[in-house]
Amino acid sequence: MTLPSNKIQDDKAIKMLNEALDDSVNNIPKSVLADLEKARNIALMQSHKSLDKTFFFIVFETIFNNAMFKVTVPIAAVILISLSITSQVEQSLPQMPLAMVNTEIPYEDLVLLDELEFITWLAENEQNALL
Repeated sequence: MTLPSNKIQDDKAIKMLNEALDDSVNNIPKSVLADLEKARNIALMQSHKSLDKTFFFIVFETIFNNAMFKVTVPIAAVILISLSITSQVEQSLPQMPLAMVNTEIPYEDLVLLDELEFITWLAENEQNALL
């Protein structure tokens, strides 16, 4: 603990020191002030850029390290894949009407119809193989 007389001396020393610092700041040349301002602006710009990057990476890391994200993304992918697979409906050839079967159709026409069905089936399978 300091004595009261030391406190008064300390207050005087602090006051003198503050006055000396104020005088030195007031007497700084304009070129030094301009250089200090440029350096300060450059430092502030760099701190904002690094702050933006770190904020982006923090948000990115928070989202992708979230357990809910790790569970929901694979489930959503499976659902989307299954929907895209099941949405491809197989087109079957229509059956021959009974009226055509009951009437007498020449054998050559039935063979031609059978070949037409085979060619249609072959074309559909080639398209599916390419997809």
